[in-house]
Amino acid sequence: SICSGQLLDLSNRSSGNIVHYNWMLSLISGDSIMLHINDTKDTIPTLTVSDFSLPFNSQDYLLSLTVYDHDSCSSSYQDTITVFPKPNSAVFSLHKDTICLWQNLIIDSVSDFGGNHNWYLLDSTRMRIQTYEDTILNSLDSITLESGIYILIHHISMGGGNLCDSTYELPFYVTPQITFSVNAPITTCATDTVEM
Repeated sequence: SICSGQLLDLSNRSSGNIVHYNWMLSLISGDSIMLHINDTKDTIPTLTVSDFSLPFNSQDYLLSLTVYDHDSCSSSYQDTITVFPKPNSAVFSLHKDTICLWQNLIIDSVSDFGGNHNWYLLDSTRMRIQTYEDTILNSLDSITLESGIYILIHHISMGGGNLCDSTYELPFYVTPQITFSVNAPITTCATDTVEM
């Protein structure tokens, strides 16, 4: 499998007294031939599959190779390649990049064009402290966080290994909650001191 718009990583293990190679890449549904390279001496040509994004579904291609020797004898091999669409960018924005303890982090403008949406909350050392799987996240509860710098990562996966993934991250800050108490008499005069 591969992501759309990527180069095919081919390995040609043909052996013998080969004089030329015929390569063909065709879309399985509809029988349309995307590419046909005849009579080439190139053992591994540079092939790129179509570049498409969501909402298009994955597509199956048939890649075939026929080799010929000096006597025009031939041998053929074919394999199926699944091409996954590229996800739209995993871009998001934050309502505010600084929140106080006990406030929710509001997430705006989340791209939702399919795929598996995963979110990762990292601390300032990039250590993962929370994972939110397969969801569109609109807010993040900071009740368990301490003051400091955090990183929120949005990751969209379409399949095809990591080739079709889109990742975007933004830092945000949690400010400490300030508490204080006043020890003072019920009534004070201008010359009295107030202890804090």
